[in-house]
Amino acid sequence: VTTRLEPVAGYPEDAELRQRVDAHMAKVREIQDACLVVLGPGETLSSIGSRRRETTLGALLCSRIRDALGADACLFNGGGIRGATEYKGRFTYGDLETEIPFDNEIVVVRMPGRVIRDAVAASRATESGAYLQTDDALDLAALDDEREYRVAVVRNLLDGMDHIEPLVRFARENPARVPPAKTGRDVKHVLVDAFATELWRKLGGFDEIDLNHDGVLTEPEVAAAIARVTAEAPSHVAAQLLVHAIDTDADAQITAAELERIRKNESGAP
Repeated sequence: VTTRLEPVAGYPEDAELRQRVDAHMAKVREIQDACLVVLGPGETLSSIGSRRRETTLGALLCSRIRDALGADACLFNGGGIRGATEYKGRFTYGDLETEIPFDNEIVVVRMPGRVIRDAVAASRATESGAYLQTDDALDLAALDDEREYRVAVVRNLLDGMDHIEPLVRFARENPARVPPAKTGRDVKHVLVDAFATELWRKLGGFDEIDLNHDGVLTEPEVAAAIARVTAEAPSHVAAQLLVHAIDTDADAQITAAELERIRKNESGAP
């Protein structure tokens, strides 16, 4: 099989072909437009200046990665956040792809507090893609130098990407601490699941979503709940993302037990 890219600007418009292309692209646009985060009135997210300062989007992404992976903290290089945009009202799957265009592998590594503090300081010494964004709970001044923390981090930073010397030195001196390549998770997959789980909390109780009261939540019912929260047309794609995040037995529907399991995991309840 061979393929080639053919410029079409020089061809006359064909109504039948245009209709066919638009039908296929409608599915792509629906994916891009799937809402992941609902922003309240006056609330904004910004990735502007992620190479030189902490940003609200950087903190949100790091916090969601931290929680999804059960880590104590998250460090993410500002150069990997590329949108340089301010968001109001909503943050979509398309926005996430724009902001995080690279297939970064996220791993969780145990490292002392002094390494975290030194790494952040070194990354911020000059304006560059190395600038480490951090989660909303990381207090660098309160870190215990000797205590080990579980840190979610882009694996390539430990291999020398962006030249953050404290991370590179730690990995070199503690090779057994660094997970092998391909054993982590793609950052976008982690974030989509994390945002979907967060959005579940805003949809109301199980009985409120279960419109026909049959004891299970289906994609159309979830889509309707999302529409109520976001004031937008029901999105099949957004509903799929949410169902996938909770559906542990892969039967394309959610039971009360599955939803309760997620809520217990989030609260730390046994």
